[in-house]
Amino acid sequence: MDRQGDSERVKAALRRVPGVREVSCNGSNVAKVSYDKRRTDQNGLIQACKRAGFPATATAATAQPTRTRTVTVRST
Repeated sequence: MDRQGDSERVKAALRRVPGVREVSCNGSNVAKVSYDKRRTDQNGLIQACKRAGFPATATAATAQPTRTRTVTVRST
């Protein structure tokens, strides 16, 4: 995800995952994703990245006061 087009492809893939609420990419192979844990999980996010052509791992899920989680997805 080191180019703008790569970041846009990953963001688009992640936004198609049911329950994803917000996606941001910082240009250094990292996407920050907020999602509804009742509708998807970290594995679903990783699989979406892989389908877009970017193998990924999830790190640091942060619990929110609601049913939303924020996770950092790093391209490997």
